[in-house]
Amino acid sequence: IQTADASGVLEDTFTPVQKAWLAEAALWLHWIHVGTALVEEHSQVMVCHAESVIRTMMKNRVICDITKEYCRHFHIRTTGATPPKAPWPTDIEVPFTDWASLVVAMRQEVQVVIGLRALEVLKTSSGFLNRTLLGQTRNKLKEQIQDGLSTVLVTNTGEVQRVTCVVAFRITRFDGKVFVQVGKHSGEQQIKPSMELPGSLHKKGESPDDVRRRILATKLGPLSEIVKLRGFDKDS
Repeated sequence: IQTADASGVLEDTFTPVQKAWLAEAALWLHWIHVGTALVEEHSQVMVCHAESVIRTMMKNRVICDITKEYCRHFHIRTTGATPPKAPWPTDIEVPFTDWASLVVAMRQEVQVVIGLRALEVLKTSSGFLNRTLLGQTRNKLKEQIQDGLSTVLVTNTGEVQRVTCVVAFRITRFDGKVFVQVGKHSGEQQIKPSMELPGSLHKKGESPDDVRRRILATKLGPLSEIVKLRGFDKDS
């Protein structure tokens, strides 16, 4: 339960939670709880003590490096989560801190470690993707990971995924019409059709808000002074 006097909600809010972290932010930064956890039926709860988790992570150099990067970007996104660019962080969720969103912002050398480990997992799996991703295809993906051209990871369900993160603007006029990109200049005085919302891929180390500001300063430069941010939607 989130209460209006302890968090950013206007009225007391109840959010059911199953098989999820509560207050993960307390592991990575000084955190003040903004709600109260209530149990409605018999449940099992695993408690992680922050100091013990950190000490354990520090024992392995590779895991330590990944943990530091995870913590750094988790902290950036927690402190930057303010409306309208993102909802307030809560004990249940901090915006844009899912595993994939954090990995694409990490340093390239850390992404390489995560990606190569994902390929090892893929190699030992017996699914359809593994049977088709053989020989030159797998070697090419490995080269792309090492060159920083692809981000590959293992999800919390054990699946291996190649991921990209994109920020796109949906700009609407007073009459409901939507601003879209209809073409791209090829550099040879030719325009190629390309119907899409204006946006951009994440660059290394960028948060969603960094990408938003970069797009406004470059692609949407002429409109930057008149575009007002009303909110956001996140799709997976």
